[in-house]
Amino acid sequence: MPPTSPDRESHPAQREGYIAIADISGYTTFVADTEIEHSREILAELLEVTSRELERHLRLSRIQGDALICVGEEDEVIPCLEDAFLSFHRRVRAMVAATTCPCNACRSVPSLTLKFVAQYGTYSTVTVRGTVDLVGADVNIAFRLLKNHVPSHEYILATNSVLDRLPALARERFVPISEDYDLGHVEAGYRDLHDLRERAYQQLTQRVTPGDADFTLTRTIDAPPAEVYAEIVRPSTMQRLAGAPNITLKNGARGTLANAAYHCEHGANRKTIFEVIRDDPPRELTMWVYGDGPEAYTTYDFEPLGTDRTRLRLSLRITNSKGLRRFITRLVFRFFFTRGLRQLRAIVRASRAPVAKTA
Repeated sequence: MPPTSPDRESHPAQREGYIAIADISGYTTFVADTEIEHSREILAELLEVTSRELERHLRLSRIQGDALICVGEEDEVIPCLEDAFLSFHRRVRAMVAATTCPCNACRSVPSLTLKFVAQYGTYSTVTVRGTVDLVGADVNIAFRLLKNHVPSHEYILATNSVLDRLPALARERFVPISEDYDLGHVEAGYRDLHDLRERAYQQLTQRVTPGDADFTLTRTIDAPPAEVYAEIVRPSTMQRLAGAPNITLKNGARGTLANAAYHCEHGANRKTIFEVIRDDPPRELTMWVYGDGPEAYTTYDFEPLGTDRTRLRLSLRITNSKGLRRFITRLVFRFFFTRGLRQLRAIVRASRAPVAKTA
């Protein structure tokens, strides 16, 4: 047998798992009809947000144009794809809100959406001139699935090899469909994701008022609203307010805070995310709090008192707890946010203190 070419390295060991492809629907028309520079930036931002969510349970194998090809072994693949879809559309909505650019690319962002295909089987990898690619019959089936008869442009299309691994209730959401390719007959099922897009937009329109809050806290801070707002969104300040040992800020849409997310680490495999869903400086800031624990929405209102003081009102609504659990969650949230606002007042006071001059 001839030696392997130095430009081509085989990886013959097969692996078994999920092969999933996320593909942006409508991108070909979007690029053809819009300015290339802004369309390129928009694609990069959307792929970054989507891949970040996919990589919670899958491994990104490669990017091919406007598609992300992933593999993995965790059985959370369908929920992972759904979460990636939600993240994609939250970012689309935030990009629309964050830009005033009148170009066709920026105005056409709402026309973009996502579709997914998923197959379970075996695959190998091959490296050609430094680029790793997937190979195998099941990989070929996954790519063929991108051409199908699903009556939608935003969906998850999963073969029976994937559906058979789902709980019964999850399988019921998929409509049976069959496709014939050069590789043979494929039995599958699809789920239209239109309802998830509506949920993504509802999440971004949430705003908590004192009337629908589980509790409201009010503090007066000796600084104008613009300074208080600027301080509260600073990652180092957010880390202290959240009581987290570490915090990472994931940038928002088009370089703004819209759809930005503060990832707070609370020890091994414990994370709370504060995602900005309404950003109206220096008047209002609304965040969606979720992760490995209770979920809530919280709105900060910044009311000017004269020229150099702010009445800061925090209104919080819990969304995923009932009964005794909701009561305990309310106590925990109230404790942490009360302590956080007390610290914020001290942080702002320290930042406004005059710096002593050195001789």
